Amino acid sequence: MHFIPEFTQPSHIAGDSIIILFSENNIYLKKESVIYDLPNYKEIDVPISNSFYLGSLVQKPLWVINTPTDDFSWPNNKLEKLTTREAFSVLSNDQVKLIGMAFQLMRWSRNCNFCSNCGEKLILSDQERAKICNHCDKIYYPRINPCIIVSIRKGNQILLARSPRFPKKKFSVIAGFVEIGETLEACVAREIKEEVGISVQNIQYFKSQNWPFPNSLMIAFTADYLSGKVKIDHREIVEANWYTKETLPNLPENCTVAGQLINAFLDSL
Repeated sequence: MHFIPEFTQPSHIAGDSIIILFSENNIYLKKESVIYDLPNYKEIDVPISNSFYLGSLVQKPLWVINTPTDDFSWPNNKLEKLTTREAFSVLSNDQVKLIGMAFQLMRWSRNCNFCSNCGEKLILSDQERAKICNHCDKIYYPRINPCIIVSIRKGNQILLARSPRFPKKKFSVIAGFVEIGETLEACVAREIKEEVGISVQNIQYFKSQNWPFPNSLMIAFTADYLSGKVKIDHREIVEANWYTKETLPNLPENCTVAGQLINAFLDSL
């Protein structure tokens, strides 16, 4: 799947354009048998509240569109409505990356419209992914929130925790936002100490993942237990325990970097 980002907005949406169609936090996908894909613009008749040109995908224009209603028509009932999170588990990795980018840019385009310095209306830059103020020359870029996420190993055990936002029996690894003036490694150590009360060593970079809930760049690490007894903060974490391969609770999906961290731990046993 070859995507080329472009910044000059065309005057209209061509019929052969591929579209990423959102309705608030939901997305519409074309479904053929059990295969999900992105629809073409000519296949639907949909009211548009906001649209944003992303570039070209397999030599066709790629647009992200937000519709204010679910009351529109499409042929043969081939569109299926999913939450954006659900879509992550049924699409390819390349499609997930595009949807994550589109979801964030649509929200940014909808919410960032006026200059905070002088109040003038912003316009899209044709040079980069940004909005500019022609009155005071201030430039506005899409917001990105750096966030660490880390698996902690103790022999053949992994520390898993449950946030109050999670379903009751679902656990994951430790995560948290990077503070101003903080290195990524310092953030790993601080978040672990604050949320579960232990110290770690051998902090190693694992991989990164764009995660649009909300506007996050997840930077993943592994670490080894050093000292301390698990003591949760009861605010960010409501339950945390050491688990072996045989005692694992419900875990994050494999499409998430959290799931990939846990799978990497299991593969190392």
